[in-house]
Amino acid sequence: MIDEILSVVAKKIEPNEEEKLRIQDTANKIVSILKELCKKQGFDIKVEIGGSIGKGTWLSGEADIDIFMLFPLSIELDRMISLGLNIARKTTEIVGGVPVEKYAQHPYIETYINGITIDIVPAYQIEHPSQIKTAADRSSLHLRYVNSKLNDRMRKEIRILKRFLKGINVYGSEIKTQGFSGYLCELLIIYYGSFINLLRNAIKWIPWRTYIDIENFYGGDMQKIFKKFNSPIVVIDPVDKNRNAAAAVSMKKLLEFKTASKFFLNKPSFKFFFPEATKPITLNEFQQIIYSRKTYVVCLLLPIKIMSPDIIWGIGFKVSRKLRNILEKYDYRVLDIGVWTDEREILAILFEVENISLPYVKKHLGPPVGSVNEMDFIKKYFHKGEMVAGPFIEGGRWVVYKPRRYVSIRDLLLEYVFQISNVRKFLSKDKIYFLLNEEVLKTVKDKSFLIYLKEWLIKKYKWL
Repeated sequence: MIDEILSVVAKKIEPNEEEKLRIQDTANKIVSILKELCKKQGFDIKVEIGGSIGKGTWLSGEADIDIFMLFPLSIELDRMISLGLNIARKTTEIVGGVPVEKYAQHPYIETYINGITIDIVPAYQIEHPSQIKTAADRSSLHLRYVNSKLNDRMRKEIRILKRFLKGINVYGSEIKTQGFSGYLCELLIIYYGSFINLLRNAIKWIPWRTYIDIENFYGGDMQKIFKKFNSPIVVIDPVDKNRNAAAAVSMKKLLEFKTASKFFLNKPSFKFFFPEATKPITLNEFQQIIYSRKTYVVCLLLPIKIMSPDIIWGIGFKVSRKLRNILEKYDYRVLDIGVWTDEREILAILFEVENISLPYVKKHLGPPVGSVNEMDFIKKYFHKGEMVAGPFIEGGRWVVYKPRRYVSIRDLLLEYVFQISNVRKFLSKDKIYFLLNEEVLKTVKDKSFLIYLKEWLIKKYKWL
């Protein structure tokens, strides 16, 4: 059964000859123009195709071309980036694309040609990890290492693994996902040899005790490895012993992969690879969910400046965590938090809560009767004009009823969100919108948001 499923999946995701030719022609055309323009600069600039295209591990219909301009180490960083961006812009304009400046550790150019997303990245040409000046420099070392280890069968296994990870929603090392990168997939297959062997081992992984060191840099010293890398799983980068290739993998995504692996081996199904697409939530569906639960969905809508998607998602997760702590501190009961952004204009911070308002008074417990500080407590509250009740003794302690500072979740959130460090500098305008229940759907109509909202509310894995 498993073999039949994997055989069908492999055929479905392997690029055909027509697609390979189209990708190769597009990549070669851009590389040729880049080389010509680089030559005019008078530097020895190497141009190479990296990423999954360079390694032959991309999935059919999902090709993104990563092209690296590798500059000599003698060129200063600012000049290398400036020259690289200028050459990349001219190249995209020559082939009829529109250059868009994007940001990772440093800027690069993204364009869209022949239905393919192409990233042109300036970096340094290095031979050893000790020479690394930017994160992009390491890519050429990865390319050489992976291609030296792979054969066609292993490339097929990598594609199957990628499709599995996409199907269970743990593929991608960006902050949005915090899952498995394409390079990590390649290393896992290099180490375990096949997709099935990986799954059989993954179900035995123990967080904070599982490590993979392909080149045996650390001689099996687990204590040394986990002292150096603070991560639930460690995969030592075989081209850089000081880097954990699995650093982006969160505990949540690690456990989801481990559990999905067990479920697939027990009951194999195509749904692990090709889950049913989620349809956008309707107003009626939304109302049925929250009214049956008797909960509330609260949304803070932040208008954001244009910046790197990783920065936006990072802000969203930071803000949501801090606001959850604040809500719980002031006695609001939070079931879950969520973050969504269109990565262009808006950032939505979501809360599903049990209550959106509180009584005006709160019981406040003081010190035990007879304790050294009981008089301080009595004096503090005895003459409070706004005090509702007390001080009085209950259960061996002094007690008062005192007024709450925030009886409305709206007032609490809108005051505290601006107190979170640096939030204002990321906003395109100094206003944040508070939305409650149906207002959320009526205000944010983006299809991908409505899909996210549905999955966030339902919380059921499609592979279960």
